[in-house]
Amino acid sequence: MPVFCLDNQDHFNRCEEVENLCQTSEDLYRLCDPAFVWETYRDDPTLRATLARKGGKDTSPEMVTAVAAGFGMRADRFPYGDPTARVFKMHTEAALYATRRVLEMTEAFVRETGKKLMVMLSFNRGHTAEALTGRPNFDQSFLDWLRTRDYPVIDVRDAFREEYRLFKADVQTYLDRYYIGHHTPAGNFFTAWAIKKRVCEWLDPRPLPYR
Repeated sequence: MPVFCLDNQDHFNRCEEVENLCQTSEDLYRLCDPAFVWETYRDDPTLRATLARKGGKDTSPEMVTAVAAGFGMRADRFPYGDPTARVFKMHTEAALYATRRVLEMTEAFVRETGKKLMVMLSFNRGHTAEALTGRPNFDQSFLDWLRTRDYPVIDVRDAFREEYRLFKADVQTYLDRYYIGHHTPAGNFFTAWAIKKRVCEWLDPRPLPYR
């Protein structure tokens, strides 16, 4: 997988693809070497952001500055909130930018090979709960960008919102049906059913049972 280097003052504007550090099966065994892992990833901003979140609210201002520098953004990009919340916002912003750039690479591949592209957005329990309680989409800037593209996009949160209107249970009780960290079997079935019609309409020719 490519690694993305982000360069930003007010907005991300550069993405650099670099070689994968583990290109062979033998290379993967280096990930069993603590010294290699530490030397290779100790300055990785994603690692630092994850450790900050796992550490609770004891994130230091120095960590905020280091994460910001690693992602190529100014430390005052998100000036409000405790340090851990600020690091999380930086991490999210960088992740959304990287996702967009991966999709742009995919679009180029699709054009070159004459293939078709459909994007499905699937979410963990926390983000699905946010959608069901009416909180703003954390990825709204990415959704706005997707609306400028000419390929179909399925946001599975829409299906959850539609079904949840039929329930009187609280959000967490409702989601217990579909999540156990990852999807339950019922969650997998729900997702497949939610996208079935759109996928069948997109395929050409359609699967035999749907012609």
